[in-house]
Amino acid sequence: MTEQNIGNEGFVTLAGAGPGDAELITLKLQKRLTEADVIITDRLVNPDIISTHARKGALILFAGKQGYNDSSFSQEEVTTLIIEHAQQGKKVLRLKGGDVAIFSNVLDELEALREKGIPFEIIPGITAASGASAYAGIPLTARAHSQGVQILTYNPIVIIILKHGSILLIQLTHWCFIWRQKIFVILLKYFYAMLKNLPLNLQL
Repeated sequence: MTEQNIGNEGFVTLAGAGPGDAELITLKLQKRLTEADVIITDRLVNPDIISTHARKGALILFAGKQGYNDSSFSQEEVTTLIIEHAQQGKKVLRLKGGDVAIFSNVLDELEALREKGIPFEIIPGITAASGASAYAGIPLTARAHSQGVQILTYNPIVIIILKHGSILLIQLTHWCFIWRQKIFVILLKYFYAMLKNLPLNLQL
């Protein structure tokens, strides 16, 4: 995805850096690393990706977010960094671990860029869900074994379930069951990216 109107103004690339293996990045991201004036990176990005491919002299900013860590960056601070450098006419590369749009705050950054009229592009990456399963030799979908994939995170307040075209809200306490497309899934311990939010009696 690209919104380009490049002149003397800045330009922002929002890119996924893959699940951790420094070689699991796209050719397009590799090219952007060699072009960027400013690289704003999450804590989950393998530092070898930057040290190997970043342009000499590029400004590297470590702006990782981490739940329950008051010293980490807030999303508002990260968004401000992106906007400020782009408004100075720089090529800004925002690196996120995994894929850029799965369980990330990319929507906040997109809305801010559009509000300021700053051109941008999105470069997808390999999310940890597919990367880890591939390395383990486990296909996420396989004929006669798996009819679909659900990528879930834990919300301590409510969870949204789609059923027969309607939206139902239920309180999620100890567990919940989702019935969808003949797949019965029990959500107990392994919630994507949000294990710390689980009730203590579920952290087995």
